[in-house]
Amino acid sequence: MEMIRKGVNGILVYCRDLHKSARWYSQLGFTIGEHDFDHFVDLEVDGNYVLHLVKKEDFTSLAPPAFTFDTPDIEATFERLKENGVDIIGELNRHSNHSEFSFRDLDGNTLMFTKWD
Repeated sequence: MEMIRKGVNGILVYCRDLHKSARWYSQLGFTIGEHDFDHFVDLEVDGNYVLHLVKKEDFTSLAPPAFTFDTPDIEATFERLKENGVDIIGELNRHSNHSEFSFRDLDGNTLMFTKWD
């Protein structure tokens, strides 16, 4: 019996204000898909579901990051988020086979961008 298939069916990120969070995530390049601002917002890239924002008043923020977003240009992404006042944690870190940096969303969830070489 096959239990796990390749890929992730959904990533849930909890937030307090879906309107503000959806706008904030839009600056990362997401578009708003199916949504009910009282309960959830699906975020998409190129028409494909990627992330599910869920409204929750009381929760513990993600820290450290539980997942990472892929980017084709880590330096430009890092600079754009800095220019937009996003709370970046530390610096752009370069490793032997990838580069990455972490940042926080409006609710303090720690997220990460990675560029694999």
